[in-house]
Amino acid sequence: MTADITELYGIPGGVIVSSVVKNGPADKAGVKKGDIITELDGRSVSNMEQLQDTLQYYAAGETVSVVTQRASNGKYQPQTLSITLGSAKDAGQQ
Repeated sequence: MTADITELYGIPGGVIVSSVVKNGPADKAGVKKGDIITELDGRSVSNMEQLQDTLQYYAAGETVSVVTQRASNGKYQPQTLSITLGSAKDAGQQ
């Protein structure tokens, strides 16, 4: 999402969750479609490339703290979730 769009519509900058794999790590942690990921383990996330770059330093089975913004009554509210990471190989098989 570009800075112009976030500013124009009052949407937090980050990575929009377009889908969540049923029973996958994100689903189990409470991540919902439409959430916006803004932090991963204390590091700001403003785009998918940053998110992927940060995730490469973690192994499957590690638990990370993720801050998401979720729309509620027209405003975005932050939520901190703990996600136990799966492997990229497993994600491709679901």
